[in-house]
Amino acid sequence: MTTSNLIAKARQYAITCHEARNQRYGEHPYSYHLGQVMDVGILFQHLILPTEHIPADALREIVLAGCWVHDVIEDTGESYNDVVRATSIDVAEIAYALTTPKGRTRTDRHCSAYYEEIRRTPGALFVKVCDRIANCTYSKSTQSNMLGVYREEAEAFRSVLGRLEYRPMFLELDRLLAT
Repeated sequence: MTTSNLIAKARQYAITCHEARNQRYGEHPYSYHLGQVMDVGILFQHLILPTEHIPADALREIVLAGCWVHDVIEDTGESYNDVVRATSIDVAEIAYALTTPKGRTRTDRHCSAYYEEIRRTPGALFVKVCDRIANCTYSKSTQSNMLGVYREEAEAFRSVLGRLEYRPMFLELDRLLAT
């Protein structure tokens, strides 16, 4: 796959933002996680369907750029408008939709409004599932206790975000979460 200008800009922007905060993903730089999410996105990109207003090829480019920036607003102090300036409105919409609201607990942050925003934003659901697959893959390989959290959340996650067109992705999640 050739990398589009939008994807390349999103990649560089996200890596720079996370590096500026010295963010880590376990023992790795945070770019390791972003690359894992991107790899999952590439693997399943054939499942990205056009919307009424965005053709499939354009949406794939937007979504793959979104794989890189999905945590920028939530984790680096960048604003929605910062993401717009660095990438595009459509990519910023994905990053915004994937930014959890304030909450004292994981349950508070992963509320119905959060999932509604994900379902409503073109490409955000796909990126969220890519993120979950990447997190489960890493948790399983490192024997992280987060894998147990993902197992506990699996049924609810599927019930709020499961869509028929992403069935292969959810089957991969099932495989990763099997004991």
